Amino acid sequence: MPSDSSIRKIVPFFPLMIVPGIVLLLAPSTVESVMHQFGFRESLGGLLQVSYFTGGVIGILLITHLMQKLGSREIVLGAVWILVAGLLAASVSPWYPLLLVFLMIVGFANGILIAFPGVYATSVCGEQSHRAQTFLYAFFSLGVLTGPLIASVLIDNLHSWRWAFALPAFLIIPLSLPIVFSNLVDIEAAVPLNRETVRKVLSFDSRLFTGLFCALLLYIAAESAVSAWKRRTGAVRDEEDFSRIRDALEGLSKAPIFIDDKPGNTILAM
Repeated sequence: MPSDSSIRKIVPFFPLMIVPGIVLLLAPSTVESVMHQFGFRESLGGLLQVSYFTGGVIGILLITHLMQKLGSREIVLGAVWILVAGLLAASVSPWYPLLLVFLMIVGFANGILIAFPGVYATSVCGEQSHRAQTFLYAFFSLGVLTGPLIASVLIDNLHSWRWAFALPAFLIIPLSLPIVFSNLVDIEAAVPLNRETVRKVLSFDSRLFTGLFCALLLYIAAESAVSAWKRRTGAVRDEEDFSRIRDALEGLSKAPIFIDDKPGNTILAM
C-alpha cells in the first residue's frame, strides 16, 4: 500500500476523478436520444464520439506544453472550468453541428483531467506512483461505471438527454474544491512524452489491456451509433441495432491491426 505521504499528495484529485469518468461515456450513452431529438439517423451519432475523442487527443498532447507555462493547480482548475462551460453549452445546443463543436471542447478538457493526475502522481510520488495511480483511477472507474446509469435514469425520467450533460457540470464544481484549497506541487520540468514516461503512467500491464478493450468498445459505439447503455445491459432488442453492431464489428475485423510479437518484446513494445 502507498505510504501516507504519497496518498496525501494526490488525495485532492480523488473526488474530482469521478466526473471525467462520467463524461467519458456521455456520447454513446445519449446518442439515441440526441439523434431522435435532432431528427437525424442514428448512423450519424458516431460523430459525437469522434468529436469528443478529437478534443481529448488534443488536450492530452498539450499537457507537456501546459506544464511549462502553468502551475499544476492552474492546469486542473482551468480544465475544470472549460469542462463546465463545454458541458453546459452542449446541454442547451440548438443545432447538431454546434453540439459537435461543444463536444470537442468537452473532450479537450476531459482529456486533460484524465491524464494530468497520472502525470502528477508519476512526478511527485516517485517509486510509489503506480500504487498511487491505482487509487486515482479507482475513483475514475467509479465514474465510468455509474455514468451510463445516470444518463439512462435522467433520459428515462426527464425525457431529455440535456440533463445528462448538465449534471456533470454542476457536480464537478464542489468536487474540485479540494484542488482549490490544496497546495499542489508545480511540475517545473516538463516530463517528455517518451517510452519510459508512458511505461510509468501505465504502471502495470493489465491497465493497458483494459484500455485496449475499452477502446474497442468505444470504436464499436462510434461506428454503430447504438447506445452504450443498451450494449452494457444487454438491452439491445431492435434488429436495426444488431445490424449496425454487426457492420461495426465487420469493419473492425478488416482493420489493419498489427502486433509485433517477436520473442523478448515487452507489452508496451507490442
